[in-house]
Amino acid sequence: MPCASCYYLRNKRTLLSIIFVLNNIRSMISLIDWISGYSDVKDVVRIESGVFVVDNDKLIAVLQKGSKTDILNILEILGDEMINIPMEKRIQIWGMIESSLDLKRLGKFRSESFKVLEKILSFNEMSPDAAKNLYDDLKKNIHYEFDPDMKLILICLHQLANYKVVEWEYLVDLFNVIDKNYKNDDIKVLIISLVTQEMVKTSQLGNVFEKLINLSIISTDTLVLKSFINFLENYIAVGGEYIDKLYTLLTIVGCVYDLNESIEECENIIGTMFQKYGTTFLITLCDVISCKYNEKYPHRKGNRCVIGSIRILCYLLKLLGTNKVFTQFFDEYRYYIFESLMENDKSEMLFIEIVKFVNEVIEKPYCMNGYYEEFVENDIFWDLISYNGSEYDVSFQNVMQELFNKLQNLNLNKYHVKRLVEYLDQNYEILNTYNIEFVIKYYSSNLLCVCGAPRWKEKCDNVVERYYSTCADQILELLGNAMKYCLSLNLDDQTINFYVDILFYQCIIGLEFELDAELIFGKIAKFIKELEKDKFEKILDDYQKSIINGDKNVIVMNQVIVQLVMTIGDDRFVIVMDNIMEIASKVKSDEIFAINLSIMGRIRFNRNQFQIKDWELMSCVYGYKIEEQINKMYFNMNLKGSFKMIFEKGADFSVKFNIGKLFKVYSDVLNNEKSFERYLLVTKDLRNQLLNLSGVLEKNNVEMNELLNFFKTQIEDVCEIKFEKPSWISNNVIKKIALDVIYGFLPYMKNGLIEKVNDIFRTIVLEYHFSKDSKKEYVNFICVCFYELSEIIKKFMVPILKMIFDDINDVLNLPILLHLKGLAYTDDDQNLKIGELIKKLEDKQIVKVKINTIVCDSKIMRDEIEKAFGESHLQVMYSATFQGCNFISVKQIEKGDYWEIVKEGEIMVLSTPNVTRFIRNMLNLKVND
Repeated sequence: MPCASCYYLRNKRTLLSIIFVLNNIRSMISLIDWISGYSDVKDVVRIESGVFVVDNDKLIAVLQKGSKTDILNILEILGDEMINIPMEKRIQIWGMIESSLDLKRLGKFRSESFKVLEKILSFNEMSPDAAKNLYDDLKKNIHYEFDPDMKLILICLHQLANYKVVEWEYLVDLFNVIDKNYKNDDIKVLIISLVTQEMVKTSQLGNVFEKLINLSIISTDTLVLKSFINFLENYIAVGGEYIDKLYTLLTIVGCVYDLNESIEECENIIGTMFQKYGTTFLITLCDVISCKYNEKYPHRKGNRCVIGSIRILCYLLKLLGTNKVFTQFFDEYRYYIFESLMENDKSEMLFIEIVKFVNEVIEKPYCMNGYYEEFVENDIFWDLISYNGSEYDVSFQNVMQELFNKLQNLNLNKYHVKRLVEYLDQNYEILNTYNIEFVIKYYSSNLLCVCGAPRWKEKCDNVVERYYSTCADQILELLGNAMKYCLSLNLDDQTINFYVDILFYQCIIGLEFELDAELIFGKIAKFIKELEKDKFEKILDDYQKSIINGDKNVIVMNQVIVQLVMTIGDDRFVIVMDNIMEIASKVKSDEIFAINLSIMGRIRFNRNQFQIKDWELMSCVYGYKIEEQINKMYFNMNLKGSFKMIFEKGADFSVKFNIGKLFKVYSDVLNNEKSFERYLLVTKDLRNQLLNLSGVLEKNNVEMNELLNFFKTQIEDVCEIKFEKPSWISNNVIKKIALDVIYGFLPYMKNGLIEKVNDIFRTIVLEYHFSKDSKKEYVNFICVCFYELSEIIKKFMVPILKMIFDDINDVLNLPILLHLKGLAYTDDDQNLKIGELIKKLEDKQIVKVKINTIVCDSKIMRDEIEKAFGESHLQVMYSATFQGCNFISVKQIEKGDYWEIVKEGEIMVLSTPNVTRFIRNMLNLKVND
């Protein structure tokens, strides 16, 4: 048995159904009324044995005696189901409708009846006789003066026309009535189409033609115009005359052609007219373009007919470029064409079509017998293609750029090229790069345009204002060459100052857009070098201020200065170098700081000349990882192309240069810098630079002493630094960096050029004694001093030995003992103690790397080392690469007098005479003296 829940669900469903019915009771009542209304007509149309059947008697009864609703319902059903009724039966049904209803009487019955007739006619399956009968029925029921069903009637007549039963005279009469009494465009389109379809050349056709022309002149309906074009094509085909209406017809055809409607029909008409009337047709077309006879002949108003006529002329030019009649016309009437085009006020759309036509003319010089040369000689040509508008859409720009390109490609003589350049200048807002380069090339080959011709200053200003943002490098070259030309003529200072202002200020400082530094900095630098010293210095000072202020295009300005410092070898070098140093000390940009610092750090002294050494990228800083900021500052600088070449071709300069000022900048930056990355960059090249400049420093140089004192302070107290240390940097790293730089001061200490050398050495000795984590670096430095600063070492011999003997178990003391023993700094008693201590330390189980190879990057030094070590077990190699720690690397520092010695990652610096002695004692080997 069903469960209780099943009963509940079934009852619930029934309840919901009842609610649904109640909610839709109104719809149900309406449906019942509709069914009852069909009670008298439901058997008129039915299906028996799969065949659609219409009961004639019941149909007549409904049509004659049925209610209004019944009649309308049965007419609607017959119209909808006509497709299922055989053709013979359809004709019978129409006969019953026509005989039962009064179709002369206006109203709903009549309209629905005509709809049934339209359905019957739409199948195109009846005999001509049947069609003729239906045509007669339709004619006798039309109200000619005004019929609200005229549209339906015309549709029926269109279908009857397929059976050739519609009489031409009747159509003409109907057309005249409609033309007079009806304003509906749909009706006019239908009657025109019908007249076109049934056209017969009779005396009445001319009257229809005249009325259709008048209608088409004023109609705003596109379908009416298209219908007229179809009529006109047929009219011409049947031999209708139209020569006296050619002007009027071309205004209509031009309008339709401009609408891009019935293009094929319009071109057929145009072709026929040209074949029949030739030059007369072409002249009339030009007259339409110029609106020459608008007062004489009826015509369509507005620009459409003019624009369309220009398009027709362009079409003919493409189609008939080699046609004898057309080329002869162009030969004789070419100026008439251009004068016609000049007559109208140029709207943008009209001007576009004019330019399109001109483009076609220029494109076909072979068919114009070279007449394009005469065009460009004539002022009317340039007036024709001149436009005074201020706003341009994409279509305008495209067609104009096509014109510019074609004009540029013509083989014009010098005078015509000048006209073309003037024309391009007038349209500067829409020129493309190809056009702009053409203009600049012209000015470059005719420098007088920008340095002597009337209004040359205005020309220079215009060139910069219009084209600089697109072709900056070419504009700079143009103006720079103009300035050089004026300098060669020793022109007045006012003229030169104009170029200085526009070339080095307007084109660089204060621009609202970013320049491509790679393209232009070399050109700016090249032309700055042409100036006198006072102008040269002022420009650089102004650039310096702009760079420090962080204005736009500071990279360009700075690279200009870098280019100058790398290529100037005269006394102006000092001016440029002062700018480099001033910028480096104050600029906020990391990129500019790194570039300028690299310049400063590569100043060397060689053979009585200063040099700027080749550019080098660093892969690390003192063996420690490089943070993202350093990468940004050093690796991402603009090192491509010509800028990189600057550093590969550094100039020598023999002028007096204040090295002390350079070191003062270093000292200021180091003492005030808050960026650890910048600190690393300053210190990176400083040691090598110091080693190469020792021959040009004065004794007790203040700046040198300040710089050395800074690094001495770093060793004594790292807390004195101004920058915030990154987490990966320890205090010992800072001290190690400082000690590495101090190696560079060795020649100055040796030659007595630095004050308080004892204080510096004392600081290092104390660090050696008290340091635990980085003691090895201080041991190495003290060992180097045994060779390089022997007089100072003798003063500190007693305290050094005391420190060693106080901590006899520290194996890190062994290198010092080995060098002391080898150099004989001590007396016999001390030597005895040192020997015992060395033996004691060596007897301890100390893990040591066996050094068996020395790698040297200098052939001369390699030979010296081989000679010094003789037949020992050591292998001496030249420029080899090793992995591991079982070798010593000896590398010459920038081909100078100092060498970098690396053993197990430990770096030391020694002068040439001390290299072999140092290695011998470091390895504790007996070698040839």
